[in-house]
Amino acid sequence: MSSSTEAKKNAGSLSSTECPVCNQLVVSDLINQHLDRCLKTGTSQKNSKSPKDSPRKSPSRKKKTGTVSATSISPPNTPKGSSTSKSLNSTTIHPFFQSRTQKKDTRISWTSSSAKKFRTDIIDLEDDSGSPKDDIVKFEEGSINDRAESKKNKFGQAGTSSSFVNGMSCPDSAAVLSRSSIGDKQTKDTKFKPLAEVMRPTRLDGYVGQDDVVGEKTLLRKLINSEYMPSIILWGPPGCGKTTLAHIIASHSRERGTKFVTLSAVASGTKDVKDIVSKAQTDQKMFQAKTILFLDEIHRFNKAQQDVFLPFVEKGIITLIGATTENPSFSLNSALLSRCKTIVLEKLSSENIKTIVLRALEFLEVNIIQDNKETASVKGGLSITQSAIDFVVAVSDGDCRTALNSLQTAVDGFRDVADYVITKEDIKSSLKKTHFLYDRKGDMHYDTISAFHKSMRFGKENAALYYLARMLNGGEDPRFIARRLMVFASEDIGLADPTMLSLAAATHQSCEKIGMPECRIMLSHCTVQFARAPKSRETYDAYGRAEIFVREFEGPHPAIPLSIRNAPTKLMRELGYAKGEYGSCMPEGMEHIDFFKGPPPAHHK
Repeated sequence: MSSSTEAKKNAGSLSSTECPVCNQLVVSDLINQHLDRCLKTGTSQKNSKSPKDSPRKSPSRKKKTGTVSATSISPPNTPKGSSTSKSLNSTTIHPFFQSRTQKKDTRISWTSSSAKKFRTDIIDLEDDSGSPKDDIVKFEEGSINDRAESKKNKFGQAGTSSSFVNGMSCPDSAAVLSRSSIGDKQTKDTKFKPLAEVMRPTRLDGYVGQDDVVGEKTLLRKLINSEYMPSIILWGPPGCGKTTLAHIIASHSRERGTKFVTLSAVASGTKDVKDIVSKAQTDQKMFQAKTILFLDEIHRFNKAQQDVFLPFVEKGIITLIGATTENPSFSLNSALLSRCKTIVLEKLSSENIKTIVLRALEFLEVNIIQDNKETASVKGGLSITQSAIDFVVAVSDGDCRTALNSLQTAVDGFRDVADYVITKEDIKSSLKKTHFLYDRKGDMHYDTISAFHKSMRFGKENAALYYLARMLNGGEDPRFIARRLMVFASEDIGLADPTMLSLAAATHQSCEKIGMPECRIMLSHCTVQFARAPKSRETYDAYGRAEIFVREFEGPHPAIPLSIRNAPTKLMRELGYAKGEYGSCMPEGMEHIDFFKGPPPAHHK
């Protein structure tokens, strides 16, 4: 490759724009000001052809086109009568009205004396008086790429190479663009965003946990790496990786030209969804481009709002990815749920949380030491003990976001202390209480009360107390637990010890009058007593069989026997009401039925 060609290639990285008035190349950042001054003064400055290249125009021609070389503009004090002065004062056609063929010869020319030395001429702005300057921007002693490469900073960005214009040092446009779009952005990301957001991976290789969902041979992983992505609902507890998985899908989708839009149901409404769908329809018709809409906390939309997705998901105008912490069977529209594939994400294991915490510590440049290591032997900088890391993992209860936020709180609190070692006690003091997942209206609410009930049924008082403590520490209403104890007294203990119902009623009354935290004592007393008490589900199961018999009986039910009917009037007594033998008291034809025998009803097993 010739030196001239290489020079053009290297100089091409300089951002410049051709002025439509004077046809000169101007630094892009200065084009607007330059254009305003060109139009204001009406001065035409163009590159002139050398006498050797083009013959002199005949004086008899009515229209003359005078051109001035960018490298040959005379200073303002050029004496009158010179060739340059005559050329400037001659009648010219404004370049703005010239044809394309006339303009093509006025472009800037590139010359190079060697492979590593070149020169480019750029006309700068006129001064305040309106007179043009013959400012020349020169880059010598090496190409732009060589100089930028030699000034790489620690983030791998080009340095701020400068050029001298009008005696002032000006950073080249490429360096300015690098600082404004990359350097500042990285600083803001790490300074203002939570650690959980900063550490969020964008590739599947960095995703931790959920091997059953995004493992090497799973269907979802193959779909993410392919061009087809169906509408899906990501269901899982907080901090299990739902939003991160959606961002990974977004990263892969953008590489294939698919548009990815993110909304939060907390801060958005159906109007925002309709606007996105309208743009998606336009992109699909004009550019054959797909649109994926990720809606976080989709359960915050009510059933009527969720209906807005139905026609567009069904027609394929958008691909919907929803994330929810609540059971989709109850929180989502059944019609929408049938059009989406539900993917269940489980709570992260302790090993997964620890892997993520160790990555964060490496990012934060925090040293890890053993508990038995002396502080004096620790190298400089902030450090954390292994027991403190284990405690962060333990109290997070499988919530990655909670673990990272707890870690960030501790690190930021002791960052300014020289050579400080963060211990388990420091983490405890910053958290105050253990985090664990419990909601009063979601699945965890019903799952925990079910575990509490079954632990008492099977006589496991130890487990029953554990689930009782989880509910009370999670903020559960103690009156709700007391009501469940009254149900348990009749359902599971029943006739084995009828006095237990009185104990349950007394416990409920105590919770209403005393309240927390003292009423936890009455609840624990009643819980242990019920777990140890004899059990009898005889009445519960018998009623279940009777209920099924009545509900599934075909035809009209037989009449009630006269001997057991009410007879408040004389006429009824004369008709035979309340007379005769009682017998089994069952209607005619049902005397043989016994609801206390047989297997337990199916819905009571």
